Amino acid sequence: MGKLTDEQKDVWRERLIRSARLKNNHVKRWEYIRELYKGKYHAWTALADRVDANYILANERQMLASLYGQPPKMYFRPIGYQSDVASYVAEQVADYERRQIDCDVEEEDAVRNALRYGTGILKHGWQFESSPEIPYTDHKAVNGNSKGAYTDSGVAGETELPDAPLTEWNPKYRFGHPWVRSIHPVDFFQDPDALTPAEARWFAHRYRRPWINVVQDSRFDKKARKDLKPSGQSIAGGDLGTLHEDWYNNEIGQDTAMVSLYEIFDRERMMIITMTDTGECLLYEPYNLFGQDGPYEIVQFLSVDDEFWALSWVETFLPQALTGNKLRTQAMDHFMRFGAMKGAYDKMSLDQADMDTFAQSPAGSFIGLNLRGQNSRISEKIQVFPYVQVPADLWTLIDRTQFDADQVSGLSELARGTGKSINTATEASYVQQQAGVRIESMRAKVDKMLRNSTRKMMKLLKQFWGPERVYPIAGPDGQTWQWMQIPNEIINSAFEVDVEPGSTERINKQVRIRQIIDGLSTLAPYVPYLQQQGYDVNWVELFKQYLKAIEITRSPDRLMMPMQQMQPQMAQSGAGGGDAAGQMSQVGGPTNVLPFPGEQQMPMQTEAGQSGMTQSQMFTSAVPGGV
Repeated sequence: MGKLTDEQKDVWRERLIRSARLKNNHVKRWEYIRELYKGKYHAWTALADRVDANYILANERQMLASLYGQPPKMYFRPIGYQSDVASYVAEQVADYERRQIDCDVEEEDAVRNALRYGTGILKHGWQFESSPEIPYTDHKAVNGNSKGAYTDSGVAGETELPDAPLTEWNPKYRFGHPWVRSIHPVDFFQDPDALTPAEARWFAHRYRRPWINVVQDSRFDKKARKDLKPSGQSIAGGDLGTLHEDWYNNEIGQDTAMVSLYEIFDRERMMIITMTDTGECLLYEPYNLFGQDGPYEIVQFLSVDDEFWALSWVETFLPQALTGNKLRTQAMDHFMRFGAMKGAYDKMSLDQADMDTFAQSPAGSFIGLNLRGQNSRISEKIQVFPYVQVPADLWTLIDRTQFDADQVSGLSELARGTGKSINTATEASYVQQQAGVRIESMRAKVDKMLRNSTRKMMKLLKQFWGPERVYPIAGPDGQTWQWMQIPNEIINSAFEVDVEPGSTERINKQVRIRQIIDGLSTLAPYVPYLQQQGYDVNWVELFKQYLKAIEITRSPDRLMMPMQQMQPQMAQSGAGGGDAAGQMSQVGGPTNVLPFPGEQQMPMQTEAGQSGMTQSQMFTSAVPGGV
């Protein structure tokens, strides 16, 4: 383990200060947006009549579902004929590793940060957070006094808190596995002179750890741990200014003491540096995981050309969201002033009790009022003001503000789940297509981040993979079918990682069914031409995909079984498909494969109400005698 000189420590401290100074204005805006996400559009909301429609929450959740509605489908393209088989096995390994370390949770959080704050950051590593080495507890580190001195024996002066064998216990960091973690932009620092991640000379990640764990972490420099002092307390622990000098000299103080650490990736010298907020260096060693690519993968949707931090997607429609709430509040204020029943009465002629009875009486009841004076008329003593409606222009302005927010954000009425002005399926399809075009570039950037993140994970497996490992191969029911030994050569084969386009977008089950039905009906007329060229369509596999899509079963083989014996009349007539069965037999196709019904029985585009009828027609036509 190397060491930094005092001059080098000062340089890095000044670099972090400049980076924090550059990000200060962004952090204030991020905190403001976070409060709006919580619905805090107005101060003293509970004490005032205010209408807060949380556009930030609704739009962000919907856009997040459009960009990352489900985990992506990865596939590996082999490079060279020797990697053809290895790529399929590597896909299974990558899928298994992703599920073990909860990649989807961290990736979704990174996309959320990119939408809300402009920049999403994924950090990658191997088995432990601070270093790939095992973080054993140094039992000789005495934490019973403020100096943190060391003794030859690990007994005298040590805290009575139970010691753990390791100083890290986060289950996301698993021994012998890679890990992926989403980093909040507030805790991320970069070279202040870089405008893009590729230009940055260094990156830094700030995180907090219990002081007692840092002192006992055997991976850090022993002398630096000896002189280490806490930089704060745990949440709601108190104010350091009110504590005495050696406040962490007891068990309670040691339990609440915290330390802020900065892990710096120096791209110029290919070193990893861990410093405290006071400038003490705990770790300085060569970085040997990803080369100059580093451990970070960054996604930004709305980049700007004059600074590193991108524009928040939320800020694009933030003025419309604030204006919409203001207009709704004005409508509420107007209704409270002029919409409810209001009136006036002569205090010299009527009592307050009588007026309360008049105002609170139900419809159709008679009210007795004590009118004073002779020949007094109720109309001269009481005056009820007419109802004043909310101006129609106000509602028009509210709708226009919502329309502007949709145009700027890229979300359609269908995406928000309303579709109040959409009347036909064709119009809905057009609106959905236009909305997809507007967010296509954003989804492409998400796919790039996922692709590069999976590449980093596979690099770690290639670097640390042992002679062979055992992985479960799932069967058709999702249960473990068998355990397979995978040698190191499989992972080290040459292949390219890619993401199936659109796999992160959650598609409605009904949409999947329509796609399969329309696809089958489109392919059916071309079967004779394929057969003339010596090819045939495996209708059985297509029907299995249909059964999976409608979620009747995840194992279509249980419903579709080979026929024991083909009936002569079926072989001649083709079960309603003309001579298709005979043609399939002539070209060598299986005679027990039922032809698909003709195009006249299957519409090219199906409406929502037609899907059930279409499915019934398909099965009735394809199966002899109906179902």
